[in-house]
Amino acid sequence: MYMTVDSPRSLPVDLLQDIPEVFCAYDNNTAGDEMAGVVSELLPQASRVKPQAQNWHEELLVLLRWQQTEQEYQQQRQKQQRQRERKRESELEL
Repeated sequence: MYMTVDSPRSLPVDLLQDIPEVFCAYDNNTAGDEMAGVVSELLPQASRVKPQAQNWHEELLVLLRWQQTEQEYQQQRQKQQRQRERKRESELEL
């Protein structure tokens, strides 16, 4: 289940209190620290997950860029492999 809340008052504590693991993903700043602290008081089983970047938007952009770079790298490797295979086949035909 995924849920977003902008205030601890919006948190459905009754629903979440029986869930054994709850992860809180707030920005890596003072406001995120405060929000996570309040949530952990309301839900002792809650664990904080912080982005390495300043916020989750930046974190996801970094991940997206990495995935795109990795995909481009894999495509280039596949292209090079096909070129080597074609070259070997043409050499064998001679």
